[in-house]
Amino acid sequence: MQARTAAKVIDKSDVLSGTQGKRSYRMAHGEVKCMTNAKNPLLDAQIATPCGHSFCGFCVETFQATNGGGNITCQMCRQSVVAFCQNRLANNMLAMVEGECVWCHQRFPLNTAKDHVKCCGELETECSRCHAAVKRANRNSHNDECLMADIQCECGVLLKRADADEHRRNLCALQEIVCPLKCGETVKRCMTASHSLVCANVAQKCSIEGCGHNIRRSWHETHMTEHQGSHVQLLQNQMTKALWNANRVEFSELPQLCSNQEETDTRVVLYLHHAVNLGYKNAVVRTPDTDILVILLYHAHTISLTIYLDTGSGKHRKLINLSDLAASLGESYCETLLGFYVFTGEDCTSSFK
Repeated sequence: MQARTAAKVIDKSDVLSGTQGKRSYRMAHGEVKCMTNAKNPLLDAQIATPCGHSFCGFCVETFQATNGGGNITCQMCRQSVVAFCQNRLANNMLAMVEGECVWCHQRFPLNTAKDHVKCCGELETECSRCHAAVKRANRNSHNDECLMADIQCECGVLLKRADADEHRRNLCALQEIVCPLKCGETVKRCMTASHSLVCANVAQKCSIEGCGHNIRRSWHETHMTEHQGSHVQLLQNQMTKALWNANRVEFSELPQLCSNQEETDTRVVLYLHHAVNLGYKNAVVRTPDTDILVILLYHAHTISLTIYLDTGSGKHRKLINLSDLAASLGESYCETLLGFYVFTGEDCTSSFK
């Protein structure tokens, strides 16, 4: 608020009088007016050089602020102003005139009006945020109430005081709210997800697989009682299915074992070669059939495995190392043995029995 409107002259006669040394003088009230605005007293008088026109201190500050640091032109004669200096004569005249503050009604010499304006508690200034007129003495209390002041919510968010209520109603993470599922409990907004783990009104699927009902957590016991029969039947079906799965044997064809040999007696040789390819060092063939014994002796020298024959039953069951047996008989003997066995002892052509 500007100082030129902050004081009024107490002298009602519109004529100022005073003494300086031994001389007496009288001067018209208009002689102490600002040259830019003649309605206001010449407070904090300053004189422009070199033209000599007088202006109040607030007009000089306005000139300097609007000029931006360039050359200042006198508002009366348009000459370039070199500098502004104190108008001591005008200020001494103002010292003899008593003024009264229009806000706090304190009386003071007019030459001190500018200083009074800087500290007057009743002076109304404009709030820079809400633009309301606020007395200087109430500025601190207004800052605590200004709707456009920045405040920090307890959740850490910065916002305007005018938006605080809406923020608490709709957004504040630490605000206590009623459970959205209307279970009757109040929780902090940030804890609604955790509350859903125990909320009685949360809908969840029945724990019995195949039931398919979605029920509130508070109705779980009632649901289990009402559907006990169907649940037992579902559990029995699950148990049966589990037993079938546990005893099921899965198999698939191996291309490496494809052969035009239908008899197991000869296919067992293919299986042993496959075991060699898989990296095995030993193999046990369980059979009571002498056909396989003779066939394995014939092929023992071509299979890089230690072959054992598991034959017999009960107390007569024994394990024969065919690889060692073939090595002791010799490769030629084993090859001849197969042809001899075909004519004398093989199942389907034992014509010389």
